[in-house]
Amino acid sequence: MATAPPTNQPNRPLRHAVQGSTTVDKAGFTSITNPALFVDRTNERSKDRSFRTPRNQPLAKTEPNFQSPHPTPRPTDIAYFTGNPKYYAALMTTNDLIRKHGLDFKDTTQFAEVELPKWMSLEEMKTRLGYHMYQERYTDFITRLNILYTVMEKDFEVRSFLLGFVGPKTDVAPKVEEEPTLDEYGRSHTLGWRKSARAQCWMVRGEGHFYVNGIPMSTYFGQALHRHEIVKPFDFTGTLGKYNVWALVEHGGPTGQAGAVAVAAAKGIAVHEPEWKTALHESGLSVVDPRRVERKKTGQPKARKKNQWVKR
Repeated sequence: MATAPPTNQPNRPLRHAVQGSTTVDKAGFTSITNPALFVDRTNERSKDRSFRTPRNQPLAKTEPNFQSPHPTPRPTDIAYFTGNPKYYAALMTTNDLIRKHGLDFKDTTQFAEVELPKWMSLEEMKTRLGYHMYQERYTDFITRLNILYTVMEKDFEVRSFLLGFVGPKTDVAPKVEEEPTLDEYGRSHTLGWRKSARAQCWMVRGEGHFYVNGIPMSTYFGQALHRHEIVKPFDFTGTLGKYNVWALVEHGGPTGQAGAVAVAAAKGIAVHEPEWKTALHESGLSVVDPRRVERKKTGQPKARKKNQWVKR
């Protein structure tokens, strides 16, 4: 026999019954007063064919196509699997070329008497080529390039490879400086510089006239020290008064300009009289003086001078 529910619990309508279509009797049971208003939605979704795939429609089969290439193919260069692929790829190419020509990896006397090009510095290889290098590795790599450089003229592949390790707009072959010669009028054209001054000098046999920027040398340089600096090469070779000289000089002060003209004149004498070339070079008259004025330092009165130390 059914028992009535406790009176302290409220009566709730059926889940799928429309509101107002239920009644509760004296025993506490709920009954449907109007069965026509009952709506069963439990199977409504399953009855709708639009919510499921028709049984007569087969599913699309996707089979793997082994003939199509992989979107990221496996690298063929073994240097790819290292932490420094660019450097190791270049190193392996260098080793292959050295073995191709049968050169010794450890014999540094092969390039002892060869004029080598100016290779990229360590920082340039890091920034321009993307190599991860330190000084020891860089030195070893440059040694291998020098060994390979000895056979550059025999193999075009070697030359093309070495071109990637010199500076921009620089040829791997050493520059051959042409010796200055006399022109069709018997003149020599030479250059000289000192500090920031630059000078050009034309010399031809004559009575000893000397012009600087179209002005006689004795007038252009008022101090005897500067005139003596210019005449020194002629005194050394005993050719004073045998050549006419036209010089063009710019930049710098009188001391720098006098030194630049003197170097250019000494080189001109070596062109006219080659027997004096070695003597002028050894005496330093035809050699450019690389010294420059040292810059002033911050916090100091001059380049080397220091402020007096004060205890308090």
